Amino acid sequence: MSLDLTRESDLADRWDLTLDQFRILRRRHGWAHVKFSRQDIRYTEAQVAHIVEQMTVQGQPTKRGEDSGLTARSAKRAS
Repeated sequence: MSLDLTRESDLADRWDLTLDQFRILRRRHGWAHVKFSRQDIRYTEAQVAHIVEQMTVQGQPTKRGEDSGLTARSAKRAS
C-alpha cells in the first residue's frame, strides 16, 4: 500500500501562503494532519480534500432587508 503524504511547506507554497500563515490556519481550524515530529507535519490526499471542502465558501444569495444587518434606511438605499 502506497500512501502519498504532502509536506506542510509544499501545501503552503501551492496555496500561496507563508508557512507561518498556514500553521496559524491549521491550529485555528483544527485541521487533521500526520505529525512525524514537531516541525515535520504532512497531509494525506484525503485530508487535503477535506480541508479544501471545509474552507470552501458556497455562494449564497444575499437577502436584502432585515436579515442583511443593514438599517432600513441603508437597505432601501442599497436596493
